[in-house]
Amino acid sequence: MIAIIGAGPAGSYLAYLLAKQGREVVLIEEHEKIGSPVQCTGIVTASIEKFVKLPNEVIANRCSKVIVVSKNSRIEAKTDEIVMWRNKFDEFLAYKAQDEGAKIMANHQFIGFNGKNSIRIKNKGNNETKEIIADHIIGADGPSSTVAKEAGLEQIKKFYIGMQAKVRLKTNADAFETYFSNEDFPQFFGWVVPESEDTIRLGLGSFSNAKEHFYRFLEKRAGSKEVLCWESGIFPLYDPNKVIQKDNVYLIGDAAAQVKATTGGGIIPSLK
Repeated sequence: MIAIIGAGPAGSYLAYLLAKQGREVVLIEEHEKIGSPVQCTGIVTASIEKFVKLPNEVIANRCSKVIVVSKNSRIEAKTDEIVMWRNKFDEFLAYKAQDEGAKIMANHQFIGFNGKNSIRIKNKGNNETKEIIADHIIGADGPSSTVAKEAGLEQIKKFYIGMQAKVRLKTNADAFETYFSNEDFPQFFGWVVPESEDTIRLGLGSFSNAKEHFYRFLEKRAGSKEVLCWESGIFPLYDPNKVIQKDNVYLIGDAAAQVKATTGGGIIPSLK
């Protein structure tokens, strides 16, 4: 038995690959609905389809141009990016794993270990705890990984604070924007990603004072336009030296700081 904690892209794709090989896999997700809450912009390069063929219902938009804005310059370049509905993408990967035979346990929270080959989980619906015997335990539970903590692996210490808003704003749906090195984001970068011709995902990542930087960016780029929803989360700084395995416990994805060094994006690196 292989127990994977976390049904994000990293955990679900690994569950799919292992189950496809005939391994017995249980995929444990603490939230009641896979893919919620959304804590990601959901833009990836088209190279993702080297790993999985995306169904149309997962794709919100496609962009063929990126606009890079820094303090003293503005550069446009061709690109091939896919803007996904992140909740639908997570569900898609989890159900691919399930179709190959993986068992999904949603609304169950990993609590800790009962020795080397046993984990404790809690059913958040009725607060009952149960034990699962597993030969291998995979922590795919994000940058604040409980699996890492309970296994004695060093938790991620360096991370960005990300804030994002979905805003009703007319835009060029074919181009997304990235912003670097100015007074609005002195420590990392900002982005404007078109979900459609009249809706954008505007966000910013920073080591500190993220809220202050974000609201200034939001006002400058979108003014008083209608905010449809707010999203936030943390994402790790890339760390090639992070220890991601101890005995029969392994980390993957954000829990292992497996993200792009340039943007913090973690979907494709975790699939790789």
